[in-house]
Amino acid sequence: MKKVSFILGMALCACTAAFAQTQLTQFNPYAYGVEPQVKGTKVAIKYQLNSPADSTKIVIYRDNVEVGTQPVAENTVGLHAVNFDLASLFTEAGTYTFGVRVYGTSVSEPTQVMVANGTDTTALSYSFYHPKGVAVDNNPFSPNFGRLLANECMASTPNEGYHSSADKQGIYAFDPTFQPIPNGNSLAFKGGNAFGNDYAPYRIRISEDSRIFVTDNCISDGTTLWELSADLQTWTPIFQGTFDADGVMNTAEGEYMTTANSGLDVIGSGDELQIMMLGFNIPGLVGYTGTGFFVDRYNLGSATSWTGVPSQHDTLSALCGSQVVPVGENCGIAADGEGGFWFKSARANVCAQRGLCHVNADGVVDWELHATSGDTAAYNIVPDGSNGGAGIARVGDLLFVGMGRTLAGCGRMQVFELGADATGAPELTVKYDMHIKAISRNLNDFAVDYANNLYTVGNSNEKLLPVVLPYSGVVETPVNAELVKEATAIENIEEAPVVNKIFRNGQVIIVKDGVEYNVIGTKL
Repeated sequence: MKKVSFILGMALCACTAAFAQTQLTQFNPYAYGVEPQVKGTKVAIKYQLNSPADSTKIVIYRDNVEVGTQPVAENTVGLHAVNFDLASLFTEAGTYTFGVRVYGTSVSEPTQVMVANGTDTTALSYSFYHPKGVAVDNNPFSPNFGRLLANECMASTPNEGYHSSADKQGIYAFDPTFQPIPNGNSLAFKGGNAFGNDYAPYRIRISEDSRIFVTDNCISDGTTLWELSADLQTWTPIFQGTFDADGVMNTAEGEYMTTANSGLDVIGSGDELQIMMLGFNIPGLVGYTGTGFFVDRYNLGSATSWTGVPSQHDTLSALCGSQVVPVGENCGIAADGEGGFWFKSARANVCAQRGLCHVNADGVVDWELHATSGDTAAYNIVPDGSNGGAGIARVGDLLFVGMGRTLAGCGRMQVFELGADATGAPELTVKYDMHIKAISRNLNDFAVDYANNLYTVGNSNEKLLPVVLPYSGVVETPVNAELVKEATAIENIEEAPVVNKIFRNGQVIIVKDGVEYNVIGTKL
């Protein structure tokens, strides 16, 4: 097993500096809710901004090469509409496409979004009793692009002071401006579930093609994984089997299918979509201890149900021996994008257990960190029973991890740049090291939106809150519309009225809205 060295040169403690920027009241801006209309050479694009921008342009491409821009006068948060005529640009045949390019001013380090509170400022957040999961739809062609989902997974909420106090357990939705999206007269989306026990719904993940998956950690609801409809109203159990007395769901042939889980990730999309779940043996679950950790993978593809055994079953005790942390509901996983995964525990002080480790595609632990490894100071694994929560998420080449706090009253987030050594084993370089004051200890999950706004949840101080991350200062949202110019005829594709091209007696005829034209546009 390879022990990878820690690279400290890029470490950045953002705690003091971030809290000094108390006047930051906006997010990294981007365009969402984009609705185009195309007719002839005229284009109309409606869109919304999640936060005020420095400037905005509609960018025009011909065959993926930028050929023009249309500046926008207003850059305030909310709805905008732009109309322009492309006639002057139509000097060449080709496919014309568009983007909404938004410019902002980047922070230099991770910074909490603050709001005015009388003469003082406070971190922007929503209060929950026990939030465990958060996810955002980053598919720009999804009708719910930018929508944020978080959960309340415990019913014992106090009567007031919590965003979830009235509706309790369920999924809660927020638009890209961080405003709640109601479900009729309530806030929680439940899909008709009563949630008879704690820890449901538990983890949330949204696939590249906007499929929504939510786990059940307690199994008393009769499932371990739901897929939610786009409107969050219909919750469909993925696994179709029978639970036995030990809380294991089996196939019709009596073979193991799935069980309660504490970690979830979703890889790929379409026919290549795979579900990865971190499970544990329920009979061994006593308080915060459990046995028999394993990672199950299901090559679900475009299917909506599963009736067989897992596509792959990896028992962590076989890979890691006795050094797997026995904390049933406080562990997480993140796929590494190369067939392996990262494992994170909320506690690493019981013995020589791993607080964080990587298992490669061959099932080999090639990077590890645990409480007695000697690297605890560098990685901030602290022997106080709380090493930062189970939060772990991979976003591109970055790994977001809840780590052991070194400042009283602050949860600690570390963001690592992922690399590899000559053998292919991971190398981690600290990019950001930040104390999040509004969450005192456990950071349970992370999600990053299209413009590098981070959202995290924690059950210490019990919050969902945003953190603005440094970014390039430019975010472009593609527009789902195109114009095709062939010779002197313009074909409007997708968002434009449907245009068909037919051949009759050796001639090309354009059929638009049921009317026929020749290639020079004369009505037949």
